[in-house]
Amino acid sequence: MKIHLSRFSRQNQLLLALLLASLLLLAAALGDPRPVEINSEFEGATIQITAHKSWSLFPGDCLEIGWQVEGIESIYIDGQGKIGWGEMAYCPSFGAASPEFLITAQNGAVDTFTLDLSFGPDELLICLLFVMMLTPSGLAGYYLARPGLNKRVPITWSAALLFAIALVACLLVSASDLFSVWRFMLYVGQLFASPAWHWFGAVVAVSVFVPIMIQELRSGIRAKATADFVAIALFLAFLLLLQLPFGFESIGQWEEWVSRAYLEGRPSRLSDEMVLRFWILVPRVFAIALGPNSFAGYHWVNLLMFWGKLALFYGVLRKLNVAAYLAILCTILFLVYPVNPNLMSLRSYPHTFSSLSLLAGAYLVLDYRANPSRLRLLGIWLALLFSIGSYEAGYVIILLIPLFWFRRMGLEWRSVNLTVIWYLVPAAKVLYLLLLIAADQVFYLSRTLFSAVGSARSLLGALEYYLNIVSSVYRQTFATGWHEALNAVSQNTWIAPTVAALVITGLTAIYLARDPKAGALPSRRQAIAALFGGVAFVLPSIGVLMWFEHYNQDLWRMYVYVPIGAAVAVFSLLVLAASCFRNLRIRRLVVVAASLLLMFPATLRLFVQNAQYPIAANAKAAILRQMIEQAPAIDSETYVMLLSELDSDEMSLVNIWEFKQSMFDGSVFVLYDGNGPQHAFLCFFGGACHSDDIPAIREDDPQQITGFSNLVIFRLHEDLSVELLRELPPELGLDDRGSYNPDRLIDYAAPLPARAVTMLGAAGRGN
Repeated sequence: MKIHLSRFSRQNQLLLALLLASLLLLAAALGDPRPVEINSEFEGATIQITAHKSWSLFPGDCLEIGWQVEGIESIYIDGQGKIGWGEMAYCPSFGAASPEFLITAQNGAVDTFTLDLSFGPDELLICLLFVMMLTPSGLAGYYLARPGLNKRVPITWSAALLFAIALVACLLVSASDLFSVWRFMLYVGQLFASPAWHWFGAVVAVSVFVPIMIQELRSGIRAKATADFVAIALFLAFLLLLQLPFGFESIGQWEEWVSRAYLEGRPSRLSDEMVLRFWILVPRVFAIALGPNSFAGYHWVNLLMFWGKLALFYGVLRKLNVAAYLAILCTILFLVYPVNPNLMSLRSYPHTFSSLSLLAGAYLVLDYRANPSRLRLLGIWLALLFSIGSYEAGYVIILLIPLFWFRRMGLEWRSVNLTVIWYLVPAAKVLYLLLLIAADQVFYLSRTLFSAVGSARSLLGALEYYLNIVSSVYRQTFATGWHEALNAVSQNTWIAPTVAALVITGLTAIYLARDPKAGALPSRRQAIAALFGGVAFVLPSIGVLMWFEHYNQDLWRMYVYVPIGAAVAVFSLLVLAASCFRNLRIRRLVVVAASLLLMFPATLRLFVQNAQYPIAANAKAAILRQMIEQAPAIDSETYVMLLSELDSDEMSLVNIWEFKQSMFDGSVFVLYDGNGPQHAFLCFFGGACHSDDIPAIREDDPQQITGFSNLVIFRLHEDLSVELLRELPPELGLDDRGSYNPDRLIDYAAPLPARAVTMLGAAGRGN
């Protein structure tokens, strides 16, 4: 294709000139044979490593590297043994641009040195991904500057030239050593892992969504949407009935202790997770702000997130012209649908936040389609950022949602623009993930991701794996889950609050169904379409998690979005069953009665589930309380060991298995308000210590403890009583040589930490 400058606008001609100038500068930078060297000392060894230039432009463009090291025992270059001096030709390849020197000093110490070289194809790929990752921001700016859906998508010569200039500029600054995408990604990861970033997310959420909610409230008042306000009030009442029997002060579970400690400054491997799930802690920030010295805030935020989910799910149904009383029944069924066995636990915070955010994005995009505005546009993007920035389960749903408006609007600029707007955030997240992989950065689930990709070695094997998971999901969704719900009926402790919740639901639905504006039930054709749509929705709702063996057996992780399609499908079946009655009033009563009948075992099951959460939380809290009472103040240089007589299975039976993870250290840190021991960890008799890289203790062998002068040991007995040990237990077979003396590390006269008194209060009253 010939390009005629006369057809270019003046702006495009300037951009083309800038591109050519950038290419000339890049050629000059790459032509400069700037050498690279390492001059260092290491355990008495002197190291000098050089390369005659820093860039290899293409495959086969080899570099000359040399080394001169003294005072060493051995040196290996990319795994090949060498003598202490020499030269060699090094030919970089894709993904392996920099040679690694493994050097052992004469005293046995080992260190690795990497000669930082650049390989043209590597740098081009990384810069291409980097510029592509930034492109959605430019498109977002365009849509914010010109809100509306009827204009053309901004794919022009100017856009193409700007993209090319950005790509060349990235290569230029990289070649000049002024900028490194790798260092930038490292900085971004550190930013995402900082507590300040999550507080920032909370502030942004309030700034964007509160004005939207105020606008929606005013719009509802002007439209006299009484039925909708009644529905939203019903959802809150239903949730309060689910929560009030258990109170708001039960102790947190695993993630609550760990994340709280992290937000208060405790280093944790949680930082690796936040590189990928960069806003996973935002709801916990709100929870801590509501209750800094208790877990009441966690329970309130959990309840509010579920209230938001119900309101948004109801709102989406109403946007699709479903009658208010039918939308209420379907929404309650969506809440109690008997699939997820850990639905309202505090452990499900990321899943709840992700699904809440995706529902918000779906509601706002329906709203934006009718009335484009900058605020709702920001709301769509922020909702999607929160959804995929806290959990990735909804990715496939996000991918398929545009099919809905394409079916309704066809291939026109409104649907194309809406699709581009919808895909900006998930596309940026995918490119960010690819950039992390290309930059060879370690992130949460990176190994699991590669193993999942590698597990699909053949098309036939992948298909068989897929069908097994899918069949299991459908069986659990439409059969096994209901069987478990019916079994919950035998536990009649919670029948009274269950009946109360369903009575207010039924009365509200009947009251709204009597409204002349309620309209007729959906036709059979509509109900059948909704039935097949709900059944089909189950497939994308399991999304990417089905490919991770770590997740596909955890129903509480995998079944986050399944109830959306399942509830729609089951409710559509009820509507179809009622369609055989000719009288409209009877059909409405049949739908209400059948819905309540299904909700009864499902709601009862939810009460049974919720009753287990405070029991499990308080079991762990009772152990922590005994420890704090025996050691109200501990020296800051101390390590605390909890020595357990229980094995892993026994700990699971008594609801304290989370102590095996980093929860124990996090909880001790929080309870002592940052003034406690240096680290706390769990050990098993004759088993492993979970020490989180404490230098003095190896994870695979507790007998590698090298000293006991700064160690305090508590013994956890089979009856869950805790004893402070003043002598090393003989079962460990260790000789303390008189150095173990916990009494000098503990201030017994100190008062109990104020935070421990408030945060463990529920456990104390429970015992």
